Amino acid sequence: MTVADLDSARRVAQALDAATASLELVERGERERREPIAVVGLSCRLPQAGSPEEFWRLLEAGADAVTEIPADRWDLSQYYDPDPASPGKMYCRHGGFLDDVRGFDAPFFRISPREAASMDPQQRILLEVAWEALERAGVNPRSLTGSPTSVHIGVTTRDYTELLLAAADESPLDTYYATGNAPNALAGRLSYFLGLQGPSMVVDTACSSSLVAVHLACQGLRTRESNLAIAGGVNLILSPQLQAAICRANMLSAAGRCRTFADADGYVRGEGCGILVLKRLADARRDHDPVLALIRGSAVNQDGASAGFTVPHGPSQQALIRRALEAAKVDPRDVSYLEAHGTGTPLGDPIEVNAALAVYGQGRSPERPLLMGSVKTNIGHLEAAAGVAGLIKVVLALQARTIPAHLHFSRPNPNIAWADLPVEIPTRTTPWGGEQPRIAAVSSFGASGTNAHCIVEEPPRPAPAVDVEAAAGDRVLVLSADTPQALRELAQAYDGFLRDHPALPLADLCYTAAMCRAHLHCRCAVTGASIASLRQQLATVVEGGTGTGIFRGQVRGAAPIDAEKGGAELNHADIARRFVEGLFVPWKDLYPRRRPAALPTYPFQHRPYWVPLRQRHLPSSDAGNILFRCAWDRVETPQPMSNDGPCHWLLLVDQGGPPVGMAQVLEERGQSFALTDHACNRDSVRQILRQAPDDLPLRILYCSGLDGTSAEPAEAETLMRDTLDACLGLVHLVQQVSEIPASQDARVWVVTRGAHPIGWPEGSSKNPSAGQLACSGLWGLGRTIATEHPSSFGGLIDLAPEVDDDEAEDLILMVRLGRNQLILRGGEMLAPTIQPYVRDAARQYQTPAVRADATYLVTGGLGALGLLVARWLVDSGARHIVLVSRRGETSASETELVQLRAGGARIWAPRADAANLGQLDSVLGNIREWPPLRGVFHLAGVVDDRVVARLDGESIERALQPKVAGAWNLHLLTRDLALDHFVVFSSLASLVGPAGQGNYAAANAFLDALAHHRHAAGLPALCLNWGPWSGTGMAESLGAEHLDRLKRAGVRPLPAHDAFAAMEQVMRSGLPQVVVAGVNWEEMFHEERPPFLREWASHLAMAPSRRGAAYSPPTPVSSVRERILAGDSGALATRLTEFVTDLIAEIFHVDMPRSLDVNQPLDEYGMDSLTATELKNRVASRLAVDLPVSRVIGGVTISGLVQMIQQRLADGDVAAEIPPVGEDGSETMEMVI
Repeated sequence: MTVADLDSARRVAQALDAATASLELVERGERERREPIAVVGLSCRLPQAGSPEEFWRLLEAGADAVTEIPADRWDLSQYYDPDPASPGKMYCRHGGFLDDVRGFDAPFFRISPREAASMDPQQRILLEVAWEALERAGVNPRSLTGSPTSVHIGVTTRDYTELLLAAADESPLDTYYATGNAPNALAGRLSYFLGLQGPSMVVDTACSSSLVAVHLACQGLRTRESNLAIAGGVNLILSPQLQAAICRANMLSAAGRCRTFADADGYVRGEGCGILVLKRLADARRDHDPVLALIRGSAVNQDGASAGFTVPHGPSQQALIRRALEAAKVDPRDVSYLEAHGTGTPLGDPIEVNAALAVYGQGRSPERPLLMGSVKTNIGHLEAAAGVAGLIKVVLALQARTIPAHLHFSRPNPNIAWADLPVEIPTRTTPWGGEQPRIAAVSSFGASGTNAHCIVEEPPRPAPAVDVEAAAGDRVLVLSADTPQALRELAQAYDGFLRDHPALPLADLCYTAAMCRAHLHCRCAVTGASIASLRQQLATVVEGGTGTGIFRGQVRGAAPIDAEKGGAELNHADIARRFVEGLFVPWKDLYPRRRPAALPTYPFQHRPYWVPLRQRHLPSSDAGNILFRCAWDRVETPQPMSNDGPCHWLLLVDQGGPPVGMAQVLEERGQSFALTDHACNRDSVRQILRQAPDDLPLRILYCSGLDGTSAEPAEAETLMRDTLDACLGLVHLVQQVSEIPASQDARVWVVTRGAHPIGWPEGSSKNPSAGQLACSGLWGLGRTIATEHPSSFGGLIDLAPEVDDDEAEDLILMVRLGRNQLILRGGEMLAPTIQPYVRDAARQYQTPAVRADATYLVTGGLGALGLLVARWLVDSGARHIVLVSRRGETSASETELVQLRAGGARIWAPRADAANLGQLDSVLGNIREWPPLRGVFHLAGVVDDRVVARLDGESIERALQPKVAGAWNLHLLTRDLALDHFVVFSSLASLVGPAGQGNYAAANAFLDALAHHRHAAGLPALCLNWGPWSGTGMAESLGAEHLDRLKRAGVRPLPAHDAFAAMEQVMRSGLPQVVVAGVNWEEMFHEERPPFLREWASHLAMAPSRRGAAYSPPTPVSSVRERILAGDSGALATRLTEFVTDLIAEIFHVDMPRSLDVNQPLDEYGMDSLTATELKNRVASRLAVDLPVSRVIGGVTISGLVQMIQQRLADGDVAAEIPPVGEDGSETMEMVI
């Protein structure tokens, strides 16, 4: 062979090598492009399912999680209308809802309460669910800092933004509005918190968003843009506007269910969050990760020009499925189950079924039909999160080798040719048979035309565990959390988990806890040689005990010392001690790589963060429009309206006798009269009336409690008896008087002494006695009598608390004046008036409406109104609530109680009757170990409507018992406690006396008087005379006819959100009684109303339009600085510490400033550049000290700030320029976006 031949052969060989290498490169690229993606972890929060385990139990049971729209979203009664054409209304009142969308562990994610309240709850839930998903994947979330981990999140709605904007008129948007509500922040916030450096993006393709996000995450893994991916979606339903708009488009189901593939009439909306942790299969195998399923391939396309913008396009769906199968290299006949988009619309379902079977049905044997189902029949349509919800369902089904039932398929869609298609809808949960590996597909179609399809395969069976040599760490279980309470809950969760998994390898348990979980501040380590011994140690930890093998500690940062010391030199006690002390532990030396165990995830400590109530509850109305107070105006004494002719006076008296000197005055005027005891039955009253002369007008004075000497009883039974006797006697009288011919002109006046709560100075030793309180119910009952019997009822008269020698003359004059309501005080006559409530800043209490470190008791607590009050308390920050009811917990209240507890509150719902002193005392005794009782809300009540003619002792007692006895028992048991609030729920009925509610009006009039009684004694008290609430409380039991009468009388039901906003406003007012009602007083008082109501109209004082409270500028710089510098210089640091602590709490909206740790870095409380700038400005404006922003961020503590400020004060530094102050009293600051 010549040299030339050799050279030619060499060139050919080189060319062949190059071609081979190029081919290998292409093949490797193709392999990577088609490389399966492993689902190594997942987590979710879905309707009635707070975890993947709960979700699978729901699916396996064939449960329907769709419910009526909960009251904490919006007042359904305001928006529901069965007419689809009704603008701004909704005909669909159902959906799939999460139990807790307000709760969030803000401190865990280093977010201040202030920032959390401005954050979209979708961001908050996403943070927690993503953390859980990573833990379930066996990944320490904090180990990902700096890694090329990508985040792809599907989201569409921005309901929380609407709530914040609606509240902006009441409270300007906070600095954190932009970062808290921008859609891009959902992905960006997660990447920021975990320190991830891979692609991070939000995807919005409407209903297909989350499955498109998964597709993009898989692409990024295959192209090596990322090594780990977090993908999924979130959707919350918080505002009624979008729901109403979708109803307007007739998209939702009037039946309130997704009847996919059946006689569908639309869909129901759902909410939730689902997150997958994805990894290339080869990497997952290398790292011994759990592999839950494989994503073999996926595809995304667009409908393009179709029959309509929101109309599904069958040909595009067919092309999509073929592309996904091609990417996965899967034969369509090998796919045994399709998780369909399946919205449940008459138009979309046939298109989807026909398109799917055009691909999956080709060559498919009828004996092996394609199974199709949709998770929307269980939880509703989760919109942006719908695709990931369906994908999670498929992954769980592959794990269980079971196909869940498809619900609501009793009447198949007649527009689908079921008999001609190789398809079956599984209406029962069935085993997933067939050859391995099982393969499924998932579809998700966006309303704007973007479609996604995914091919999912059962994972390969894991390789048998390889025995490795036991290590010292295999006997040490380490736990850590952000707070001591979370640590206790985590230990309790581990104990329960080990109880259910006694065969779990000890090595896998200890490895996972040490290597696959973040090491947080509060730490605990227990040692043991078996699962059983570790459980005993955990039980001791939960109970707060100590013992051998139990180690505890709190760590702020780590102190890595003895780094050269190897793991082999440490025994289990060394490891435990070093862990809890924050010392260096060579974890990688201690633990050979093992397979992570599926241990409990972190127990987040929820507290509610929401649009402040004053904003959220009054987006479009002024609370002043529904707030009023009762006042009494002086009445001039004109000539009597009735003539001074002869009359016969009948005085019915109790043990208090008649007015002083009444008999003598009548005799002097030549009037005939009779005196008798009113504590008699109907027959006796009838006989007395028959004895009266029939040729004279009859003036009947029903006198009660005129001696004014009754002592305060020790028990409610006495008060109840006196109140009942007084009311029943009046009822018997009126029932008999109504039978007297009108020609005789018989009229009844009720005369009391000091029963009306006017004229008792605050703190006076001469407060109304209980005997006088017992007569207060007569005023409520009397007003109803005036409404029902206007011709025979003369009026209500309350004499001065102290006896006056001239009061008999005054009383006769008051009778002849012809006024329905008069009181005598200081020799002057007063008549009632209704006036708008005006906030008096000078009277405002500084006590907060609700405290987190206090207990609150609600009677009637499990009624509809009581549960709303409990929800308001939780939303306002209450953490300890006692809900007292006569029935105790029921299935009807269970769901709401679960939601309240999920909001972070401790709820106890004892069965007790507030009217029973012993039972109520027992309840209070059982909460002595709770935080101090600071608030009482008395809501208990009974409605038993009857006209006066049909009232009897039983019906009156039934209405009085919960109001009178219950409130008095609460008063007796709490009058020596340091309460902030004693709130009684009375009714507008006690003031306006509606027909048919005399007993109810009497009971509430007692509450009115009790509030004034307590107020005069210097005790906290607030009586709220509520108008009817929309669909809630006592008004809920009223019939349509009664509600219609209320509307004609000018009374409109009050939405709950307006009611609570008003209550919060007046709880600090210092007033003992406020009317809260949606009342048109002109309609209420027009001339067809009873005379006493028209009299109120003549004195009605309507206030001019009012603006918000006057702006009060912040305390001048000089006074703050001088106050801090004054006094002992040795205590300057203490004064500055209090100042800075209060300032930080003010900026971060922390309820209890003293709970802040002065040595904890402020960035752990949520300090960032925005709040640092605000802190700098506030310190400058109040102390004239300039702090560089660069010194305020980056781990500074309160103690560090105090030292900086103290040094600058000592140096005489003064800020060159004091920042301007905004109109709302807060310092302005700039924000760079």
